Order: sequence, then C-alpha cells, then structure tokens
Amino acid sequence: MSRETQYTLAWSILYLLMTAMMVAIQVVNYGILEFPYYASYLIPAAFLAFGGQLSSRLQALSPREFAWLTGGVAGVLLLPFVPMVRSAVLPALDTHMLLLYPTLALIGGVAMLLVVPRRGLALLLLFAGISLANGAISVEPPSVVPHHLDYPRFDQDVFPQKDVLVAVTAASNAVHAVDTERSMLFWYDLNDPQGRVYEAVASTYLWWWRLVGDRFPAIEADKIAPGGEAYVRVEEGSRIVIMSDANANTPDVLAQANATLAHYGLKAQVLDTTQITQGAIRFTMTFVEIVPENG
Repeated sequence: MSRETQYTLAWSILYLLMTAMMVAIQVVNYGILEFPYYASYLIPAAFLAFGGQLSSRLQALSPREFAWLTGGVAGVLLLPFVPMVRSAVLPALDTHMLLLYPTLALIGGVAMLLVVPRRGLALLLLFAGISLANGAISVEPPSVVPHHLDYPRFDQDVFPQKDVLVAVTAASNAVHAVDTERSMLFWYDLNDPQGRVYEAVASTYLWWWRLVGDRFPAIEADKIAPGGEAYVRVEEGSRIVIMSDANANTPDVLAQANATLAHYGLKAQVLDTTQITQGAIRFTMTFVEIVPENG
C-alpha cells in the first residue's frame, strides 16, 4: 500500500468516525447536526477524505479535460452570486434549499454533457454540488437545515457578520476572564433580537452542555429541581452568565432570575457585569453565582 493510499485511508476513517460520533449524539436527542456551526466541524475531514479519493482520478485527466472541469466548477461556484439568481431564485426557493443545489448541479451537468469529456462529468457534478452549497452558505442565512420549529429564524442581515464575530470574541474573552475554572453556564432569551448572538457566545463553550436555558428567565425543572437528571445542573455554587439587551437594567434582570430561582430556595449573587458593544450589537453580560436564598 503506497503512502498516498495510506493517507487517503486515514482521512477517510477519520471522516467516518467523526460523522458516526455526531450521528450518535444526534440520535440520543442532543441537537448538533441541525446547527451549521457544529456540522461544520466535519468540513476539514470531509475535504481531506474527498481529496484523497479524487486525487488519482484527477491525475488521470488530460490537460484539456482538467481545463474543462475547472471552468465548469468556476461557473457553478459563481452561480449563486448572479444578481437574478440571488435576488429572485434563491428567496423563492428558500423553503426547499436542500433540493436547490443538487438540482442546479444536475441541470448544469446535463447542459455541459456535449462539451465536457464523459470521464470528467461525474467529477463536475460532484464539484458543482459542493461549489453551490459553498456559495449558498455565503449568500443565505446559516439556517439551511431548519432549527427547532419554535426557534426564531436568524437573519444574518440584522447584524454584519464582522460585527457578530468581534462581539462574540469580546464576549468569550469576558467569560474567560471570570471563568477561571471553566465551568460557566449560560442563560439568555433566544427570542431577544440579539438571541442568536447570545447563542453564538454560548457555542464557544459547547452550548448544549453549558446551557441553563434559552428562554430566560425560565429554566427546565430537570436542570434545577432536586433529583433532576439533566446534564446541566443549577445548584449552589454554580456560576452563570446572563446575557440580555443593554437597555435592560441589571437589577431588573437579576430580579427576573431570582423570581425563578426562589422556587428552589436559591438566588443569584452578582459577581461582575460587562457591556459588549460592536456596531448595532449591544448587550450586557451579568455574571452571577448561585447561593442559598437565605444565605
């Protein structure tokens, strides 16, 4: 077995193992594959595995065949950015996005059948699908796979992506400064206009495994009631960051949190507050520690 074949086999096994792990997590009812920022972890291994599988076939192409293949891929890569496609076709088919890209790839492949060598047709179709999906991610909101039906849709046009990135980085740094033991939990309202920004911040800390609740001030009883078996537990000593709109007063946010915690003999004690401001993004991070209500 050649070294190139060994590398191809290794990357393919890695990709299959990563996919199997994510599917297993999904099957046990932990949302992961429906969120692009988690599913995207598969991208590096996927391209290494596909690249290894395709390398021998690409090397077998003649210069003319490779030129046709490259031109076809470039064409479909730019297709989602054509004004008519972007402004009319994509929005009209928004609810069927998963079907759009393979359909366009098939149409493009059939149209080029007479001029593209047959040996390169299968490769062209494969690259066309990948290219269109890649283009779509940069054009459409990252909700190609629907979130839970009761979750609000995130429209990335509300906040520029650069502002979101800078704000999330600043918020993560703020958590890092307070959370010396790496045990911070997250509590916010996803229905807030900045809810998806809060979710992105929590995602830098494994989201589901640190989530108190995304319907602040509500908490699932299993996460706080005695005898609950949830992975995330809110109890004495827990440290939580509450993310809320900057226009909301910290005492009001704290009062809402304590109204929920009081049912379980607990209250939140403020450790620190941080304001995150980046463009139109403005929210407050209230760091609290859970203590006995009468403590």
